Amino acid sequence: MYVDIIIAVLLWGFPEYYNDPLSGVGNSLLLLNRPSAVFHNPALIGRSTEISLGYSRPFNLPGVHKAQISFQIEGFGFGAQTLRADGYSENRLMIGKELYGRSFRTGLSFGVSDMAAGPERAAALSINLGFAFESYGGKVVNALHVTGIRVKGAEDLLSPAMTLSFKYRGSEDIELYLDFFQETRFPLGLRSGCSVKIGDLRLLFGLSSVPDCYALAISVETRPAFLYRLRIHPYLGATHGFGVNVRM
Repeated sequence: MYVDIIIAVLLWGFPEYYNDPLSGVGNSLLLLNRPSAVFHNPALIGRSTEISLGYSRPFNLPGVHKAQISFQIEGFGFGAQTLRADGYSENRLMIGKELYGRSFRTGLSFGVSDMAAGPERAAALSINLGFAFESYGGKVVNALHVTGIRVKGAEDLLSPAMTLSFKYRGSEDIELYLDFFQETRFPLGLRSGCSVKIGDLRLLFGLSSVPDCYALAISVETRPAFLYRLRIHPYLGATHGFGVNVRM
């Protein structure tokens, strides 16, 4: 059996369990994930070249923009992302490497980000590390992601976030997800959802929640892999974005 989600590079933002090339405005976290590969040939996982583009922005915050590009070549992943907001900017470069076995896959990643905020635009350099491990067999996938290990200096040497994921594939058309995640300085959270394939479309529905906060996500994938996502957050309002994933 196989798993049809490819690990390649680090994505940044509020992570979603179904691994798309978009992330809404949220916490600066690292996640060793890649876009969904539901329409791809699983025999080519890790043995081909892929390019992903993504752009997202909130409806009610016109000055906020998020864009990223990533690509994978023979198990090596590279990525670049940028966030622009009023009085704040962040740029990030990342590199990752995947390893595969008969019933598992694992990956390591390294990233550098440059953040600037405030009227003086003082920049702060951040070094980020990430690790992920997935095991799969039959219809169940288990995954552990240790993300957002950020080395900023002696005052905040290690600030990790972890995600424990479970995925059940009932058939080629229906998949169920359940994630437990612990983000830095935030209480334990839960993500749940499902994806349904209808012809050449795949619809994804999910709910992320921590105490006193939640976010609803709806995504649509088409063949070839074009993605649109709408995410509703009680504080940020609605965020939408577009993404595309090309395999060569």
